[in-house]
Amino acid sequence: MTKIKFFKDGNFYYGFESRGHASSGEFEEIVCAGISALTETFYFSLLDLCGLDSEFILDKQDDGFLKIEILKNYIKDERVQFFFEFLILGLKKILESYPDYLKLEV
Repeated sequence: MTKIKFFKDGNFYYGFESRGHASSGEFEEIVCAGISALTETFYFSLLDLCGLDSEFILDKQDDGFLKIEILKNYIKDERVQFFFEFLILGLKKILESYPDYLKLEV
């Protein structure tokens, strides 16, 4: 199961941590691909659409692990918060369809 926890400072999201794989099963590849597509689109939206420099985004990756944090002086940007909400919405939709493969802490 993939577990994703979001981090907030007051009303502002500033990061998330994703651990684990979707587990073995019939829909493992679909769920993993969906999560990967959403998190990668989130990251590149911050760079390409918000204009953040990669040095303002802390990221760590390993097998079954991804952690992304935005430096706190950029989290009040409405576009940054929009992309967090977009990511959360997409993950909630995956969770609705595949609850045995994903756990969200928002």
